[in-house]
Amino acid sequence: MQLETSSPNKTAPIVDRPDMPGYGIQAIGDGLSLIPWEGVDKMLSKARNYWISTTRPDGRPHAVPVWAVWREGAFFFGTGKRSQKERNIKNNPWLVVHLESGNEVVIIQGRVEHIADPDLFASIADVYSFKYDWSPLEGLEGD
Repeated sequence: MQLETSSPNKTAPIVDRPDMPGYGIQAIGDGLSLIPWEGVDKMLSKARNYWISTTRPDGRPHAVPVWAVWREGAFFFGTGKRSQKERNIKNNPWLVVHLESGNEVVIIQGRVEHIADPDLFASIADVYSFKYDWSPLEGLEGD
């Protein structure tokens, strides 16, 4: 699956920081700046584990760690056809992705799309194989 992470007008990602007075989070301009997009891109590319959050049909949240690939501004991950996250995505295709660090926080959100292009799928599978020493093509025959 692919997560479309660009803004609704399909131009560039919207980058922001929460305004949380009283929680010890500095506001932008108080000597603090956002992580430059190049840094975010690098962090997303190098991460090994990603946390994704979906919403169950009854509204309850569901969060799990997954292996994934960040490539050309898109987040690619896989899931079983009968998994909770797949059932959630079929009902509500919006997803939140969070890296493991709580100090250098990167959170992306967007709409999930299934990969229909076999060449793109094969290309992403190659990146998975290199990154994790595992191929998402293994075991597809029975699914």
